[in-house]
Amino acid sequence: MSFVPDPSRPEVRPDDLREMLSRGDPVFILDVRTPEEFAGWHIPGAVNVPIDRVEADPDSVPVPTDRPVVAVCAHGNRSARATAVLRTRGIEVWNLVGGMVGWNGVYEAVIVPVGLPGVEVVQVRRPGKGCLSYLIRAGSAAVVVCPTVHVDEFIRLAAEREARIVAVLDTHLHADHVSGARELAARTGAALLLSRLEPYEFDGFVPIDDGFELPLADGVSLGAILTPGHTPGSITFRLGDAALFTGDTLFVESIGRPDLRDSAEAQARQLYRTYTERLSSLPADMLVLPAHFGEAVPYRWGEPVADRLGAVLERLPIIRLTESEFVREVLARLPEQPPNFRTIQGINRTGVVPELSQVAELEAGPNRCAVRFGA
Repeated sequence: MSFVPDPSRPEVRPDDLREMLSRGDPVFILDVRTPEEFAGWHIPGAVNVPIDRVEADPDSVPVPTDRPVVAVCAHGNRSARATAVLRTRGIEVWNLVGGMVGWNGVYEAVIVPVGLPGVEVVQVRRPGKGCLSYLIRAGSAAVVVCPTVHVDEFIRLAAEREARIVAVLDTHLHADHVSGARELAARTGAALLLSRLEPYEFDGFVPIDDGFELPLADGVSLGAILTPGHTPGSITFRLGDAALFTGDTLFVESIGRPDLRDSAEAQARQLYRTYTERLSSLPADMLVLPAHFGEAVPYRWGEPVADRLGAVLERLPIIRLTESEFVREVLARLPEQPPNFRTIQGINRTGVVPELSQVAELEAGPNRCAVRFGA
């Protein structure tokens, strides 16, 4: 049954809002956080009116009367106050339970058309965090790439397809979100495949390197390409000539940042060689399927975040600079580092994941794994 806001109950859950937005329902999202909070991370299309203004002058808040209004803040507390104030003015407003932290746990699954007979690729997206994971089904077997911490999402998607998860892979040791790879492999009995060159401190995984091949079905395999730069051990997975799972090495609108480990300059040089010597030589028609997307990428419900390799590289003129120029430009444009990234790196390095409530707080905020350069 489709969700419709209950006029007598002034709140909606994150999954309810997802359903409304994915259906294309007209919804007005009122974000009552500070302008600084809003600028760093918000639901696309939201309008920012800080709670102080809402409470001081509610009649000045520009809310429509022809559509549902959903109030949001970080955790749902300030937006609950805004909801109460505006409802006393006769405005139908619903508070988003859990706020942006709750929105971070919302998922959407969409099919990526890869054109390979018998192979289905599902992009599993977290619109509130900008994370992209993948389930690749070949016959009755499934492989998961870069799963996030809510592993039940992937178990459910595999079950819906009557497929068994046989392998779980991470493209690198993530810094902006907690990986679900180790738990997903443990719960499903799947093989855990991780880069040999990343500093994991736990056992029980298969260390892989450049040239590794994971057979899928009917001559189709998932091959590992070592693509260092974002991290020393970053791996891009190649699905035939159809798709590249690029992790945080290459996004559809930007490049990976090289400064979340030691020696940013050395990593930037590696990144340049990855683009010019490894990825640029691949077929231009291959789909780039990254592990994240940023605010520069329009989020369209039901449509995958993807583009052709040739098109992605064409709109990144920085890779046509000399190596020295590339390094200088990248280091000059580094954005603020992700919040809590060292703590998250430590969790992913040791494989010891805290309670989901703690993870939600650690992951709150935008992903910042990219350096943007426009054409």
